[in-house]
Amino acid sequence: MKKFLSFFENFAFKAMKFDDRASPLEYWCVMPVIWLLILVMVPGDAHAFWGFLLAREVPPLNPFYYESLMLFIITFIPRLSLTVRRLHDSGKSGKWAKLPFVAVSSGLVLILGLGSAILTSNVGGDAGAMAAVGMGMAFGGVDSDSIWNSIFAVAAILNAIGWDAIWALFAEMQANVPAPDVAGGISNIAKEMQKEPALTSTMLLVMVVMIATPFVAIMLHFFFMISPSELDENSFGAGKRKHKTLVEGPKSANPFAGYKYLYERSPEQEAQLRINQKEEIRSLYQTRVLAKSGSS
Repeated sequence: MKKFLSFFENFAFKAMKFDDRASPLEYWCVMPVIWLLILVMVPGDAHAFWGFLLAREVPPLNPFYYESLMLFIITFIPRLSLTVRRLHDSGKSGKWAKLPFVAVSSGLVLILGLGSAILTSNVGGDAGAMAAVGMGMAFGGVDSDSIWNSIFAVAAILNAIGWDAIWALFAEMQANVPAPDVAGGISNIAKEMQKEPALTSTMLLVMVVMIATPFVAIMLHFFFMISPSELDENSFGAGKRKHKTLVEGPKSANPFAGYKYLYERSPEQEAQLRINQKEEIRSLYQTRVLAKSGSS
């Protein structure tokens, strides 16, 4: 439990420290909790915002009024710092922290493109009529110059219709959209490529990139976040692997203390050295002392 709490302590007090490391356990203990708290607060904030619209009151535009937005803004830099430290721990550059922003922005572009394509498609029947009437009442009324009055009118219309009827309306609109002819689309692309190969290839490449970018970006981000830590030390801090020295012994202030290991001898070598020293002394005694006494 202490270790779990220490992760949140690092999350708070290392918010501005981007040149450190964070383990996968630290990242996955903190991030899901933060995002869960934000998502739990969203329904309450949305209900409060909708209540202001139904009461024909301008909602507070201060983001700190809404708990989910406040928590999102307050934890933005700590979350970014934790992501960068997690990338450093796995040996990646902190520049990869831009992947979530790439995924969100490209996803919004994709959603807006698909939404505009659906709305501009051939939608008929009661669904199209109700949509036209609703838009006309919202933006063609007496107070059309006031944006907020238009928004209040839309909120009142949606509240009067009811969310069940709104979902049924969207279901009817979706049902009236003709099923995509994949084979025909491929055939048309092939024909266009024969006519203008360069232009068609470029448009096809752009379309593939727009569709694939948000998914590839979020998958790369997830992969980097679950990547294991580098065991060795890198430029952002020490790793988990501890390198052992060849000789481990008590520290000494004498700089030449390590040389004693060069002259260490085993007990057998010490015994043989004593015998050799005795023989050398006996030999010197016989050749020098006894020889002089004999000659005198």
